[in-house]
Amino acid sequence: MADFLDKQKHIATEYCGFIDPVDLDEYVENDGFNALKKCVNELSPEQIIAEVGQAGLRGRGGAGYPTHLKWSAVRDRKSAKKYVVCNGDEGDP
Repeated sequence: MADFLDKQKHIATEYCGFIDPVDLDEYVENDGFNALKKCVNELSPEQIIAEVGQAGLRGRGGAGYPTHLKWSAVRDRKSAKKYVVCNGDEGDP
């Protein structure tokens, strides 16, 4: 298990223990929300999905399914109503 954990890059928990997790101002001072701002102001949905694919993000469940494929399936679905269901279990931060 240590080999698996040691190889991970701790992006979401990078500042764990260094900033107050409930202090929004402190989060913003440490570049919090920069990626969200970029997505809202600069990128199209297709570009966002492409960046997620290039980043290699995967689900943390047993299958490790590529996140961009999940998002693409929702994006391409021919329906007026679309839903994304998130399971926040399985050790996600």
